[in-house]
Amino acid sequence: MDQSSRPESPVDFYFALQETKQSLDTEFENNTNLRHHVHQLVQALKCRADNAAAARQRMAAAIAAENILPDLSKLSMACLSKAGQQQLTKGEFQLLLCTLHLCHTCTDASPEFSAHLVGSGDALQLLKSLLAAWVQPHLEKRLEQQSVRGLKSCLSTVYNALWQGEAREVCSLLALKQIGIVEAANQLFQLSDNKYIVQFSFLILVYSCSDDEAARFLQPGDSGQQQERVGRQLRQLVAGLG
Repeated sequence: MDQSSRPESPVDFYFALQETKQSLDTEFENNTNLRHHVHQLVQALKCRADNAAAARQRMAAAIAAENILPDLSKLSMACLSKAGQQQLTKGEFQLLLCTLHLCHTCTDASPEFSAHLVGSGDALQLLKSLLAAWVQPHLEKRLEQQSVRGLKSCLSTVYNALWQGEAREVCSLLALKQIGIVEAANQLFQLSDNKYIVQFSFLILVYSCSDDEAARFLQPGDSGQQQERVGRQLRQLVAGLG
């Protein structure tokens, strides 16, 4: 095979994909090999080639076609159920972050993957469990930095799924609301001091709510700080559309 007909770079993506699929079948409890192959997939999705966007779209389609996401979500949920989120081993936590990064990157790359994620009850259950585990500790400033990264990935994954037209039509007022994303986003928008989390929480509220709901959640009220927060996000949104 000549270089131009190879799959994606910088990793032999399809080899990593098949190895990941095999590891999911055979390494469910002892997931050292699985972590390695999932990490390869994540690295492949970070490719910086001239056609990186198209490459990531093809990769996301392949991951969806192989139906890997539900099994990765089940494995992450099994780890959470077994140990409790604060007691995950380093390897289990790395696998969890890689799974979230894969979700974030693939939903950004592909409307089809967004619809695939929304259709996966296991993936939605994972997001629901992590939001429940991370939102309040973050607001109380006792969430570890690695978990803050995971929370950001949860929010960006949900935003991507809402933003992609096909997935939004399926899920904006149904599946994603059932995981408590509106309530979580409202809390985070009002109370978080993390700029990234505030921004994506705002966008989730805008995209996931009806006009009346969004107006209620984003009502500045009497608080000068809240008025400034809403105003700043609206200005950024308008600037991004310009």
